[in-house]
Amino acid sequence: MALEMSRLVCQDGPAVSTGVRTLDTKCVPLQTMRAASAGALHPLVQQRMPLAIGDAFFQSAISPDKPAYLVDHNVYGTVVFPGTGYLEIALAAGQLAAPHDAKVVVSLFGVTLKKPLILSPDTDSTIQVLISEVNKDGLSNFKISSAATSAEGEMASDLTALNKKSDRWNLHCKGQFSLRKAVHLAALDRARFEQDCTDSLSPGLFYRRLEQQGLNYGKQFQVVRSIRCGKQSALGKVTLEPATAASRYLLHPALLDGCFQILGGAFSEGSPGRHVLVPVGIEKLEVHETGISTVWCHVRLRNSDLARRGMLCGDLTLFAESGEIVAEVAGLWLARMAPEQLLPKPIEMVEDRLYQVQEQ
Repeated sequence: MALEMSRLVCQDGPAVSTGVRTLDTKCVPLQTMRAASAGALHPLVQQRMPLAIGDAFFQSAISPDKPAYLVDHNVYGTVVFPGTGYLEIALAAGQLAAPHDAKVVVSLFGVTLKKPLILSPDTDSTIQVLISEVNKDGLSNFKISSAATSAEGEMASDLTALNKKSDRWNLHCKGQFSLRKAVHLAALDRARFEQDCTDSLSPGLFYRRLEQQGLNYGKQFQVVRSIRCGKQSALGKVTLEPATAASRYLLHPALLDGCFQILGGAFSEGSPGRHVLVPVGIEKLEVHETGISTVWCHVRLRNSDLARRGMLCGDLTLFAESGEIVAEVAGLWLARMAPEQLLPKPIEMVEDRLYQVQEQ
């Protein structure tokens, strides 16, 4: 159950009952959180909020230029928070919620991306992520929501008024995660993938095709440097712009978005300008190496017949020049969306369109 807290950073104070959760009432405006952003835990997971229960709760403030690269994620002429940003938020929050002395790998399961977040230049967005305690299967649930915040950081005067404003909160992403100790994986041979991907496509042509469909990426999201296609697979090199710092991220949203672009760009069908392919679900995401700025991405298409129904599903393996595996994505689902479905009023994704699997 998501906490209905708007524009507030809660600190130690007398506890009161809202009928949903017990919350602390000593709160400060969002301006304080912005002022403290230089010392944030993570660029997208800035502060951990204290709770009187075992769950973990994090909050952040974002805008089209904070972080700066977000302005370059442009869909149909509008800045939209990337779906890969929610994945990074979940990964980072899961790691931050882990014991401090534990070196762990965070794995996401059954992720559903429900609504896009439109970023307005004159309005900040407050991002909240709530993580439940670990269940008997070793999994924790997470939910990521947002609400618009005025430039003045207006805040509710009391908890009663705060609860009345709950309809402004939108649920964007939910799923589960688990923690495990890191293990060594065998390196991959890129030459083996190149044998199956013999048709080259220039990055310039690749991004012109995406632009015709409505994906108007700026420089910091035009990160695919080379791409080779086969019948059921593709191989691309993805490198962040030098100005895009990867070291504070587990898996930088622009880098992972570039890998998703390979699946959508290499296998999409249909008339340009009619649709874009957006991520709506992921069966499993596991990150083995963090802070990486360059990867090779091998994409394997699961079922080409899905494209006729407006869906694509594929498995992705991200690996370094050395062949060491950086991350693995099992069951990335993309859905075709027209402008009227995404803008200006977001559509809630239909969960039963996704093929979801349980952790084996």
